[in-house]
Amino acid sequence: MPNDSYLMQEEAYLFNIGEMYHSYLKLGAHIIEYDAIRGTNFAVWVPEVLNVYLWIWTLFVPVVLEKQLYKYEILRTKKCF
Repeated sequence: MPNDSYLMQEEAYLFNIGEMYHSYLKLGAHIIEYDAIRGTNFAVWVPEVLNVYLWIWTLFVPVVLEKQLYKYEILRTKKCF
């Protein structure tokens, strides 16, 4: 997937100010079609993590992962108690 983001700049702005009222439509795992390729898009909000910028991370996998298990591994920059 090119550097295009599944999340539009305006949506990221609305999310950051707490006004993206339908974030569930973009965050999580969703089957989409991108450039005529069906696949699964992952998006998760992860503040204060290593190597993720703008606090929103997205990934497109050119395989439909419907009803498949998946996990996120998130490495925080500091310990949380």
